[in-house]
Amino acid sequence: MNSQTNILVTGTSTGIGLATTIALANSGYHVFAGVRKESDFKQLNHKNITPIILDVTSAESRKAALELISNQVGNNGLHALVNNAGINYVAPLELMDEAKLRAMMDINVFGLVAMSKEVLPLLFQGRKQSGLHTKIINISSIGGAIGLPWEFGYHASKFAVNGLSQSLRIELAPLGIDVTAIMPGAIKTPFIDKSKEGKHHLLNVVNSRSNYYETNLNNFEQISVTAYKTASTPEKVAKSVVNQIRKSRSSARVRVGADAKLLNFLAWLLPINWFEGFVASLMVKKV
Repeated sequence: MNSQTNILVTGTSTGIGLATTIALANSGYHVFAGVRKESDFKQLNHKNITPIILDVTSAESRKAALELISNQVGNNGLHALVNNAGINYVAPLELMDEAKLRAMMDINVFGLVAMSKEVLPLLFQGRKQSGLHTKIINISSIGGAIGLPWEFGYHASKFAVNGLSQSLRIELAPLGIDVTAIMPGAIKTPFIDKSKEGKHHLLNVVNSRSNYYETNLNNFEQISVTAYKTASTPEKVAKSVVNQIRKSRSSARVRVGADAKLLNFLAWLLPINWFEGFVASLMVKKV
């Protein structure tokens, strides 16, 4: 096993993480696939996949996983870390549950940063063995370039991912590590369904603005359903990840999906007030 074949992917039980793990394994890479439950091991049954228990928010779990990986790869180290683990939380500011917001930030931002820091020795070792740049691939979102209503916390987390990815890319490039932010638009994964789980609880909150929130959260759900119908597949994102890992020097940001590219273009083209007006016309209903 050489240094180019060893890759760690977090959050591989469903969606983009699972598709990326399978795509990498089918491309001949050896993948350490992080999941939080042993019951998820069965879908990772592939000769090039080693499932491991990994909760990115737990220092103990991260340490155990990295010790296992280090013992298996030896001097070859890792060629890449794919930070995919992430969740969404939909809530207007007034109805926000602070504990849920902090839990999301812990996974999407602080867990990602901790994983990146703690994997560095294995990436440096991979760089030393192969002479090639090793990689940190962060699964972000087009939501890290624009702010949409009703899920401000998710966008805040992805703005953070894009910002830290850019900072770390500049910081680590001289040491032989490329950092890339993958920015998909809508994706056909359980992620959208999971993001709506708390909606009905939110609508039980009664105040003078209840009708406003109920109308707009229902509209947000309909927009999500419509977007899902034309969304990109997890496999499309996985293909983009594989392409970046194969490159001698990976790109800074990669937008995946026609919707992501269109929104990015409109945000660049239009004055901010025009862009906000366009978004509001679709996503905010006055009552």
